[in-house]
Amino acid sequence: MKKGGFTLIELLITGALVVLAVAVIVSSFSSFSKNQGLGNTADMILTAIGEARSKTLSSEGSNQFGVHFASSSATVFSGIVYDAASATNIVYKFPLSSEVSLLSLSGGGSDVVFQKITGKTDQYGSVTIRLKSNIATTEVININNSGIPSI
Repeated sequence: MKKGGFTLIELLITGALVVLAVAVIVSSFSSFSKNQGLGNTADMILTAIGEARSKTLSSEGSNQFGVHFASSSATVFSGIVYDAASATNIVYKFPLSSEVSLLSLSGGGSDVVFQKITGKTDQYGSVTIRLKSNIATTEVININNSGIPSI
């Protein structure tokens, strides 16, 4: 008469399959999480540009506004020159998983300043962001001379 149940080999194989499935799920979630951080950084940059352009077009405080880019943040500032010590700066800190890897603006520099009435900018170009853990994973935000950004 044969007893019912599982053999040790069957249990080991089943356990190994469960561990493998969990590893694949955790790895996929980690990758998704990091890519989401890149998307959040792109959204922050788009928000900062939109806010600076909108404030300029509405002549808030009779000022022009701009965005200063650093590797880990984008800062909305008042005026035509960025002042890191200004109390009116609005800083958008990026998730730790991503950074600005390349800033290619006409005329060089790391600031985009918008013109009153038109919202145009002379500092058009692109901002490339990347994942720190996988520098091949990038996103490019283009800013055209009308001051409107796109991904």
